Amino acid sequence: MNKYSNRIALCLVFATLRLPMADHATAQTFSCLYSFSPTTAGTNSDGADPFAGVIALGNTLYGTTTQGGTNGNGSIFSIQTDGTHFATLHDYAWPPVDRFLFDSPQSGLVLAGNTLYGAEIGGGTNGNGAIISLNTNGLNYSTLYHWSALSSNTNSDGRFPGSTLVLSGGTFFGTANEGGVNGQGTIFRINEDGTDFTNLHSFTGQSDGGEPGGLILSGNIVYGTAAFGGTNNTGTVFKVNTDGTDFSILHTFATNSGSFLITNADGAYPYGALVLAGSTLYGSASEGGTNGTGTIFAVSTNGARFSVLHNFSALNSTGNFPSPSSTNADGADPTCTLLLSGQFLYGTTHGGGPSGSGTVFEVSTNDGSFEVLHSFSAANPPNFTNADGADPQSGLIISGNTLYGTTYGGGTNGLGTLFSLLPAQPPIVPVILSSPQSSFANANFSFLLSGSAGSNYVLLISTNLMNWSPMFTSTIPVSGSVRLTNTSAGSNQRFYRAILP
Repeated sequence: MNKYSNRIALCLVFATLRLPMADHATAQTFSCLYSFSPTTAGTNSDGADPFAGVIALGNTLYGTTTQGGTNGNGSIFSIQTDGTHFATLHDYAWPPVDRFLFDSPQSGLVLAGNTLYGAEIGGGTNGNGAIISLNTNGLNYSTLYHWSALSSNTNSDGRFPGSTLVLSGGTFFGTANEGGVNGQGTIFRINEDGTDFTNLHSFTGQSDGGEPGGLILSGNIVYGTAAFGGTNNTGTVFKVNTDGTDFSILHTFATNSGSFLITNADGAYPYGALVLAGSTLYGSASEGGTNGTGTIFAVSTNGARFSVLHNFSALNSTGNFPSPSSTNADGADPTCTLLLSGQFLYGTTHGGGPSGSGTVFEVSTNDGSFEVLHSFSAANPPNFTNADGADPQSGLIISGNTLYGTTYGGGTNGLGTLFSLLPAQPPIVPVILSSPQSSFANANFSFLLSGSAGSNYVLLISTNLMNWSPMFTSTIPVSGSVRLTNTSAGSNQRFYRAILP
């Protein structure tokens, strides 16, 4: 029995949600769940300026702030999905061995059981970053790994781990923005308990890229982006085996043809992690594209096909992001990791929009159709306050039928917010009925899949909640349910989910 046995018997059955394909251009329901409190000499009770997004466990959201808190160095917090019961789980102290800088849009938390894990972009014994763990009740804070000291900006393991860790079978995968053999960042793996750190790849800043962002794992392959480097110094998309072999470039972003703004055909400076559907990876480039305001792109896992799904529109000013004078209709400068649900990608821009404070958007993977779900309101100087938040840096999550996210600024005190967004149409939710249709004889498992008639669901199976393999596709008949049976033998720990392709 492993550490997760108390959560499962032979299998766990659940369903993933998908926002609908129907027209939902109206009646989006936006709520500002929480505005971080004002600071005095940089300190407060709850934290300030959340760069990273949140994660959900049941009705509880967990997240981080980069500033504020009792010591002014940031915090880890929890809050209910209705905006109540905010709690500070950990206040970061000084000296920097206990400072949680988390000032990367991708450096969020990851949850395993009742333990939160995170990679600090600063702090640690040498000030170059650390991996920490903390129980969801705020107890047992621990530092699992400290990145090593630099010598001429290089070391063996990297510096400034700026991405959310990816957990698979007791092993974390992640990136460090800087350091490594060439000082341009690393890809690493490390055991969940902080042992057996392995540098899988040290970037050169040349053809392979530099300053890598977040990762996604599929089977024994890790996919990711590098914000800089590549042939044109505008970034790359790469893959590498989980043992560090066969590193290869899937796409190098095009050369800059602009002057003040970076413009090109495909985008530049991809900071966010990729998302995967079938054999296609999707991501965001923070700059570049036709108007220099970023793109949403797709690339095949073998690198053979690349396409731009959306070019963000031109700004009416070349001011700095975010600025009330730098506005457009759809947003600008997406630094987020996209959220994939059904045929739609969801994300945020931290600039642009009608008020220059950023947007929440969706893009169809089928035809690239684009819709703004929320435009953040103007942030009023001198403290840049508003009602809903401004400058969202990170990606979104879905919990239930609702999107959740953070803004770095804005809100009542100009120090950031937590928000929710309920799409106009209710989600299409497949429901897997596991009892009394279950049968464990000979490793078989039979159940009913109930959903909207005519919906074509793909049933996926996993043994670790990270790597999913399709079993078969079933269309829900008029009766609203269909019996499915998994007859494959194998692990006694199985997870199932149904998705709309």
